[in-house]
Amino acid sequence: FLLSSLSNTISHERTTMAAFFFSFATLIIITQSLFARGNALSAKEPRVALITGANKGIGFEIAKKFAADPSFTTILACRTNGEKAAKELGGSGKDVHSVYLELTDDESIAGCRDYVEKNFGSLDVLVNNAAICFNDPTLYGKVPHTPFHQQASITIETNYFGTKKLTEALLPLMMLKTKSVSSPRIINIASSAGRLGIFRGAQDKIDMFTHNSLTIQDLDSHMREFVQAVESGEH
Repeated sequence: FLLSSLSNTISHERTTMAAFFFSFATLIIITQSLFARGNALSAKEPRVALITGANKGIGFEIAKKFAADPSFTTILACRTNGEKAAKELGGSGKDVHSVYLELTDDESIAGCRDYVEKNFGSLDVLVNNAAICFNDPTLYGKVPHTPFHQQASITIETNYFGTKKLTEALLPLMMLKTKSVSSPRIINIASSAGRLGIFRGAQDKIDMFTHNSLTIQDLDSHMREFVQAVESGEH
């Protein structure tokens, strides 16, 4: 698997430490090689790609790229306007579908997994693009300010824990493809705000996230500790 991170990101004021928590990776760009390989396999084995947050922005453009490739069945996993986006991309016989997904809702995540399993049987590509973002006028125009201590919990629950839960739910369907010629892929969209260089003068933080013994359980704990620190006014 191509696995770069378990979280998406937000970027705004006072996120020197938060940026890394919100994004434990760099931005991955989908390259032409993935689609070229898909074309070579199209006559033998159809492939299924699911893109979260694909109703607009980067997610929509990624979904458009998959939809244009006849070797892929494309699934848009969205909280809103998924059907509308799928119809827009699904012209000229393109195989495009949509499914409801709310990353903070365990039942929604299970429903997304069940939808893929029932209708397609397995999954070849998961693009984790969906995320929540506060106070960023460059993305959404002028929006009301949300105090930082009110952002932390919902952002971590969505961008880290929600993305992680969805990935864990869909992994069994991706593992079904490991014995085929179609090697599964996980692609996580993140921000350069997650680079380790943000931790200037905080070598202990860098060491914490680069230590060979770091586990998923450790990372979960670091996320919860960060939220607690923000909500208590310590960060």
